[in-house]
Amino acid sequence: MTSVTVSAAAPLHLESVARVSTERPARYAKQLVAHMGRKLEADWDADSEEGFLNFIRKGELAASCALKAQDGTLVMEISLPNSPAADDLARIEQVVGIHLARFGSKDSLAVQWQREDGAAGTSQGPMTPEEVAAHHRAKEERRARETMATHSSP
Repeated sequence: MTSVTVSAAAPLHLESVARVSTERPARYAKQLVAHMGRKLEADWDADSEEGFLNFIRKGELAASCALKAQDGTLVMEISLPNSPAADDLARIEQVVGIHLARFGSKDSLAVQWQREDGAAGTSQGPMTPEEVAAHHRAKEERRARETMATHSSP
């Protein structure tokens, strides 16, 4: 687990919420934590059916996404520092939302973010199995190109 410093000068506050209808909210939250926890600080508590994804930048908490499994709904709440970069919120919405949409493609999960200021946020899904397969192919091709570039460097 990464050591995190939360700066007193940059407290986090709620920015965006998505409420995703699903019969298996805890399963999808746990899957998000397990998958994204490979690159982020993440945790899931099966007893409380709550967890988080923490996005760390330069050793400090840059954003957090709280996950809560409720009856028939997965609630995801993104919090950012008081003065985030303009594109940070949309980027975090996209990263979290597209992962959930891919994992939930068989259940046609769709994520629609609602900003705290009342504006619509980004949306992801539902994704077809073909779109998920295309994503995996593109990811593998990108990895292959990166591997070739690394091995062919002088």
